[in-house]
Amino acid sequence: MFNLLFKAHLGITVLLIYSWVRLFFLPDTARDARPAYKLKTGFVLLVFLLVAGIVSYFRWQENLQVAGYILYGFYGLALCGLLWILKNINWH
Repeated sequence: MFNLLFKAHLGITVLLIYSWVRLFFLPDTARDARPAYKLKTGFVLLVFLLVAGIVSYFRWQENLQVAGYILYGFYGLALCGLLWILKNINWH
């Protein structure tokens, strides 16, 4: 399960890199080309890269228990944040 989740995390990270790079090729008049969107996408990308790097380091050190704690904890926090956003969103 850990390897599947880690490979999915790396796939999401690659897609984030692609979308972040594509933001810079949009015309300046595009709504998605605002600097705030670029900064938010870049921040999310940095968090994903940081988690991927830390987990890769602990996998390389063959300490899979710590790597699993970090990866599962990250996705646990992401799920909690998503549920909080869904609870507090204005559905009207």
